[in-house]
Amino acid sequence: MPSGRWSDRQAEYAMYFFYCVFIAVSWQIGGLRSSLFLILLGYWYNNNRGSDANAFVRNLINAMGFTCFGTGALEIALRRRLNYLPALGEELITRSLVKWVIIVAAVVFSTVQTQDMPDQEGDAQRGRKSLPLQVGDLPARWITTIMMVYFGAFFALYTGGGEPWDMLLARCWP
Repeated sequence: MPSGRWSDRQAEYAMYFFYCVFIAVSWQIGGLRSSLFLILLGYWYNNNRGSDANAFVRNLINAMGFTCFGTGALEIALRRRLNYLPALGEELITRSLVKWVIIVAAVVFSTVQTQDMPDQEGDAQRGRKSLPLQVGDLPARWITTIMMVYFGAFFALYTGGGEPWDMLLARCWP
């Protein structure tokens, strides 16, 4: 689009065309629910200004999108639909899988603002309320850093990888 080869209208038509392609492919190989949910999230993010509302909504949409990528791919890999309501049928989704989906969503939700750091000027001109613009550049960087350290330690404990500080020290001081 920046080169001027496509108009906004052409890009929009291409997007709708590929939405149809993705639905048809997902219908055949799996991950249909995830694809449909991603399309709804994309509509919310782009057409209903979900990306501009505030940092919470923006990060939430991104976190839900990433979980859709993972669950859709998992359905394709397993060649079976994930059942999120085991009472209605065969239990193909386990508690640990639900935990991992929630963890991935939490990590993305709390760190996705790193993609907003380079284009703060453009976001401000557009009126987008990204985290760096709402709380400031330095606080946004500290929030991201703290969450990355937190989740690094959390993963070490959750997966039984040992004490996180011992692992950190072993990496920093051989």
